[in-house]
Amino acid sequence: MTETRHGQPNAAAGWQQQIAGLRRGAVRVRRKLGRVRRALRAFGDDSSQVALYEETRSQLERVGTQAARLRTEVDALAAHLQLLTTDVARSEWEQKTGDSWALGNPYLDEKLSPYRLGDGPPFPAYSTPVASDFSQPRFLEMCRLMGLPPKYHRKLWEWTFILHELIEAGVITEGARGLGFGVGTEALPAVFAASGIDVVATDAPDPGTWVVGNQHSGSVDQLLHPEVAPDAVVRRHVTHQACDMNNIDPTLTGFDFNWSSCSFEHLGSIEKGLDFVVNAIEMTLKPGGIGVHTTELNVQSATETVTEGGTVLFRMSDLQRLSDRLTARGHHVAPITVGPPSSAIDLHVDTAPYTPIHLRLKVAGFTTTSVGLVIRRGE
Repeated sequence: MTETRHGQPNAAAGWQQQIAGLRRGAVRVRRKLGRVRRALRAFGDDSSQVALYEETRSQLERVGTQAARLRTEVDALAAHLQLLTTDVARSEWEQKTGDSWALGNPYLDEKLSPYRLGDGPPFPAYSTPVASDFSQPRFLEMCRLMGLPPKYHRKLWEWTFILHELIEAGVITEGARGLGFGVGTEALPAVFAASGIDVVATDAPDPGTWVVGNQHSGSVDQLLHPEVAPDAVVRRHVTHQACDMNNIDPTLTGFDFNWSSCSFEHLGSIEKGLDFVVNAIEMTLKPGGIGVHTTELNVQSATETVTEGGTVLFRMSDLQRLSDRLTARGHHVAPITVGPPSSAIDLHVDTAPYTPIHLRLKVAGFTTTSVGLVIRRGE
C-alpha cells in the first residue's frame, strides 16, 4: 500500500525549461498585479464604486497568492535541478573511473556499514523530511542501494529513512530475518535480499484501489528489481503472503526487524493504527528487534484532524501517546522530532496536479508530511 513509485526524473534541460516557464508565468502575474493596483488607485474615494473596489481588492489578493506560489515553485525547482545535476556529475565520474561512490550493495565492492561520525551533517536531521536531508551523502547512498534517482519526494525519503535506520541498528546482516507490512512494489525487499536477509513481504488481502498505480503486490514477481539484486537472489530470500494489519497472522514471529512505509494510516482509524504498531513490535519481533515505520503527520493542526476513514492523519499528540504506551510496556522509542521549514522546498505545500517538490501536501484540507518511528522491542 505504497504511493506510486515515480520513474526517472526528466533530464536537467527539461527542468531548466520548466523553471523558465514558471519564471515567465511569474512575470505575467506581476504585470497583472500592476494592472489591478492601478485600477484600485483610480477608484480613489468614490463611494459609488465601493462594490467594484472590493471585488478588485479580492482579485488582488488572489493574484498575490498566485505570485507567491509561483515564486516558491521557481525556488524549489531550481534546488531540485541542483540536486539532479549533482547526481549526473557523480554518474559521469563513475563511468570515467569505473569506481562506485555508493556503499552497501553486495554486487559492488563494499559492505553495508553504519554511518560514520564525521561523514557530514546527520541524516536524517529530524523524524520528518527537510530539504537539507536530500543533499546528504547518506541519502544519496541509500538512493543508489535502491536503484532510484534522488528527488525531493517524501516517499523516497521514507524508504531511505527505513533503510538507514535499520543499517544503523545493525540488523542488516546475512542470515537476519525481516518482515515488511503493506510493501506494495517497493524495492526494500530486494535490497534486503541482496544482503542475504530472509524477508517475508506482506500486503493487504484485498488490493482494493491500491492495485491502481501498481501500489499493491500479490506475489514475489512484483517485488523483482533487477537494478538492485538478481531475480534469483530475490526469489531465494523473499516470500510473499497476504496480511491483514488489523489482525496480524500469529505465525509471523521471531523477526530481527520489521517495517512499513505509510501503511498504518489506512487501517480505518487513529486507534487502529496505533494498535498495529504495538502489535507489530510485540507479536512479530524477537527481544531486541527493531521496528521502523512511517506514516502521515498532520503539521497544520494540533487538535483538528482526520480520525477515521481510508486515510487518517496522526497528530504529534497521537504519536506521543503511542510512544508513552510503548515505553510503559518496556520498549524503547527514539525521540520524534519535527523539522522546521527553512527553505522554499520546505515551505512548498503540494497540491494536485503534483509538482516534483513533494515533501508536504494537502490531504483532506490539512497540510501533512511523512514521519518516521524507530522502536526497539524490550528484552
